[in-house]
Amino acid sequence: MPNIIIPAALRRHMPEPIFDFKTEATTVGLALKELCEAHPELKESLFSEEGQLRSFARVFVSEQDIEELEGLETQLGPREEILLLPPIAGG
Repeated sequence: MPNIIIPAALRRHMPEPIFDFKTEATTVGLALKELCEAHPELKESLFSEEGQLRSFARVFVSEQDIEELEGLETQLGPREEILLLPPIAGG
């Protein structure tokens, strides 16, 4: 079962933070949709109002950026890990 790792920067938006989210989705897009349905407070951080993945949100599957794969259509195997990396600002 694929597993989404939720970083601290996103957990702070959750009323009851979780560290990971297991899904039976077969693509990255479906997995993120399930995550946002279960935890709607994350949707604004990950998706635009038009439903597009925000350009600054990085998503990795098995250490590969999905932009180098098939984007949200990237297929997931039963033991895949999805890592979400929100933008980090600093100066």
